Amino acid sequence: MHVLSRCLILLLGPLSAVLPAAEVHLSVAEPSGVARSSWPVTSGIPFGRGVLLNTNHLALSDAEGQPVPLQTESLAKWSDGSIRWLLLDFPVTVAANKSAQFRLRFDGNVQADAPAGPLAMPLSVGESEGVVDIDTGVMRLQVSKRRFRLLDRVWLDTNGDGEFSDEERITASQGAGIELNTPDGQVFRADSGPCQVTIEQRGPIRACLRIEGDHRGPSGKMFRFIVRLHAWRGQPYVKLHYTFINDNRRQLMTSIKSLDLVFSHRRIDGGQQGFLNGEASPGARVLQMDDRGYKINSDVTPGHAQGWGYLGDRRGGFAVGIREFWQNWPKSLEVVTQGNARQRVGQDNDATEPGPVDRGQLRVGILPEFPQGLYDGKPLREEAKLYYYLRGGVYSFKIGAARTHETWVRFSVGMPDRKRLGSFFEATEKPLLATCDPAYVRKTLAAGDLAVANRKATPHLGYDAWINEFLDCHLEDRREQRSFGMLNYGDWYWASNDSWGNLEYDMPRCFFAQYLRSGDRRFFDRAEQAARHYIDVDVAHEVNKQLLAYGGSYRMSRGSIWAHSVGHTGGYYGRWDGKKYHDLAKLGSSAPYQLGLSDLGHHWMGGEFDYYCLTGDRRALEVARMASDSVERLCPTAYTDHIRGIGWPLNMMLDAYDATADPKYLAAAKRQWEQLRDHWDPRKGFQVMLAFGHCNEKSPAKRCYGQNAYMLGLTLGGVVRYHQITGDPEVLAGLTAGVKQLIRECYSEKHKSFYLTSCTCLRDRPPPKVSATTFLAAFALAYESEITGNAEHRRILRESLKSGIAEGRREIVEGKWQGWSGAHSLCFRFATYALSVLEDDK
Repeated sequence: MHVLSRCLILLLGPLSAVLPAAEVHLSVAEPSGVARSSWPVTSGIPFGRGVLLNTNHLALSDAEGQPVPLQTESLAKWSDGSIRWLLLDFPVTVAANKSAQFRLRFDGNVQADAPAGPLAMPLSVGESEGVVDIDTGVMRLQVSKRRFRLLDRVWLDTNGDGEFSDEERITASQGAGIELNTPDGQVFRADSGPCQVTIEQRGPIRACLRIEGDHRGPSGKMFRFIVRLHAWRGQPYVKLHYTFINDNRRQLMTSIKSLDLVFSHRRIDGGQQGFLNGEASPGARVLQMDDRGYKINSDVTPGHAQGWGYLGDRRGGFAVGIREFWQNWPKSLEVVTQGNARQRVGQDNDATEPGPVDRGQLRVGILPEFPQGLYDGKPLREEAKLYYYLRGGVYSFKIGAARTHETWVRFSVGMPDRKRLGSFFEATEKPLLATCDPAYVRKTLAAGDLAVANRKATPHLGYDAWINEFLDCHLEDRREQRSFGMLNYGDWYWASNDSWGNLEYDMPRCFFAQYLRSGDRRFFDRAEQAARHYIDVDVAHEVNKQLLAYGGSYRMSRGSIWAHSVGHTGGYYGRWDGKKYHDLAKLGSSAPYQLGLSDLGHHWMGGEFDYYCLTGDRRALEVARMASDSVERLCPTAYTDHIRGIGWPLNMMLDAYDATADPKYLAAAKRQWEQLRDHWDPRKGFQVMLAFGHCNEKSPAKRCYGQNAYMLGLTLGGVVRYHQITGDPEVLAGLTAGVKQLIRECYSEKHKSFYLTSCTCLRDRPPPKVSATTFLAAFALAYESEITGNAEHRRILRESLKSGIAEGRREIVEGKWQGWSGAHSLCFRFATYALSVLEDDK
């Protein structure tokens, strides 16, 4: 599809020839080698503008035409109010490593099909003044608004009579909850004060509660928490997303000794039995020390522990597992049976638990306690990569840091089969996805004009083969760099800088786009890991006076984003006394990146909005909007010798507008464009005296004028998107002026590549063979040449991409990207949107 066609659709509304069908075909592939029975699917799917006005007439059927129970929710809308992304919840039964096919019908003649079979049992959510009650049909659970103790009140219908008696209660309140311990011996608990419980979803298939509160202790609060609890109709399991947020404004860096999720079992019938690491374990603790080894009690074993444990008796029990357990080391699981359970400080009795029942515990170490010295004494560069927040026997977090962990809890009647439990938790590692045909995704334009991937054909100049080779290279690099650990997992490491990349340049967007183009879930998996890291660790969720006193972070607010810093946020090495630096480490990163730097030229949020639209993850939306709001308040940003300080916020505002249709983001984008317009010369483009480093002349009197080409390229990508929405001819004129400037000042016809800046001091040297400018400017060149019909610009686009892709593939083979592979995601952030133009070239 031509870029011009896409522009016209966005401006004029839907064309019947684009999306005539009233159905969408979906495929659900089983990726883990584990057969699934009525397994929940929660996936977002796109719709074109004007196609789906509401969710009143939707029906889902399987390959045999049988109706499938369905729950829907509108996630994002087009500016005309029609649905852009729709969230689907439905159960799937599929054999191991096989696929199941479905058809979603939508038009005024469709009536929602009635659920059939065993899933017809109701899922109900009730709410009173102090309690929220969920009944899945086989399981009942209650959440207290006054004292939140995790899953302390859960019943299973063990005899199948449809009732939940006292004898069928599986969990206990005493001992249960969330415990945070500080190095000075204080204990802070989630149930020491009231919490806010919100019913976010209560459909026929799935319910979700959002629980927010503080860990409280004798001296006050320590870290805010958010828990999202998901339950499904007819299922005896739940999913928990537990997030801790360092909002301790008293300190720049806060030390924590441990943080545990504690689940208590209510023993009635016989002795309790526990499993750890797949084996019977009446009382033991497994600690995943790092990505290479774990220990059970004092026995050290190389490799990865199984990330789940079980506790129960002959009547029933529960198993708890952490998704991506070893990847988020350190982590622990501990089973304490019968009368040996730890008693919580100040824990009162629960009057609803009559009789002399024993309560064992299954303790999940989100921040497991570890001995001093375990992570100390490492070489500096290794410490700065892996152990910076684990020194001295405590955890250290900068103000505003957060982390979310996904935990699954499965309840069972009687003693469970260990192998089946292992298979269950193996299945939770990779959620089932409802995938649309890439050709359909492209027609909707909901994620942009994404040309369908084809690794064998040549229209895309080898791009699809290249990005697959890049993913393989990057995953191998991740293993070699050991890019794992609780604060690190999901990000990529920059070895020469001794710093984390903080997902530069929007790696989640790169991989989500390729997933949508190809249907290859490997790209979804890597993008999800990246997005979940970014919204927690790289975004500041709180600030304080100490943070704002430093020049590198003085403009930060809640939602600001850290640039590629040591330890992601900085603060682990060096200090600033207001006049000079002290105690800097001998690392590849300079002082600002050791203390922590936030820069508007390093703000992006596209991949996180993508994650929300593809999964319905409410936390992703909350954080993405918080970050976007922090930037919106600063628009227009300054026009400087680093034009990306306008370009990235412009792209960010348009990403927020696409996902929310909130006009304030479009208004902020307009202010960004007007800032560019006010500094635009129709003949020369966007001129500025180059910064030293972008020009080799130290003297300002001799400094070159022009632009940093790759920064201008990504900025023009934002200008393209603004023109697609507004159709303003002045915006197109500005785009054309910028494209001409790039070609005139930076393109080498001889080398078929772009220089990185307009500086002429070193033009005796060739430009990079894989030039950031080529790929960051590709979208702008593609769109501008298509709209204006400029064949010369199209030729330069094609020849520079062809040369750059060929060289990029060669460099991967030669190992030149190892040690910083993640940085090359910039090659794919904008270039993927240029591919559709190439399809029409001979």
